[in-house]
Amino acid sequence: MGSSVGAVVTMIVGVGVSVLVLIFLGTFSGSAYEIQEASIDAIDTTVVVNEFWTPLINTSVGLNLDPIQPGTLVLTNGSGGTLSLANFTVDYYNGNLTLLTSALNNTQINASYHAGNATVKNNIKGGIINSFEALETSGSYLPLIVLAVIIALILTLVLGFGGLGKAGGMKGSAL
Repeated sequence: MGSSVGAVVTMIVGVGVSVLVLIFLGTFSGSAYEIQEASIDAIDTTVVVNEFWTPLINTSVGLNLDPIQPGTLVLTNGSGGTLSLANFTVDYYNGNLTLLTSALNNTQINASYHAGNATVKNNIKGGIINSFEALETSGSYLPLIVLAVIIALILTLVLGFGGLGKAGGMKGSAL
């Protein structure tokens, strides 16, 4: 009978520990994500306003941050007039601009743009979402695990008490 009680206690402790681990992982993961969420969001949201330089024709100039998100680059001259991107070759990935026309040679140019990589941010967030979904799925199996342990406990108790009867045959057995 002592071994049956020990098995029951071991199973109860095992279920308790597994429940606590799932709760801890869920809480810890959520807290860690909340702490880092702003950093993850900043991967593609760096906004640069009026970064200036004086270009020379056919000379590549690297902006301070890269990559430049396509569709966000706006170039203006020193007086604030918008310039056509057709006057430049733009390497969005490396953040480089090359002046193609002599009309803007040695003229102050201001660049406003969004730097960063939205794909990287979306992949990181997708990975985090998938890990939370996996944790939620494994957590939804917890009632089945508890039910299996309860059935195992009942069978252990019922079959364990069978050893109290006299030796031989099924005498004294609970079944």
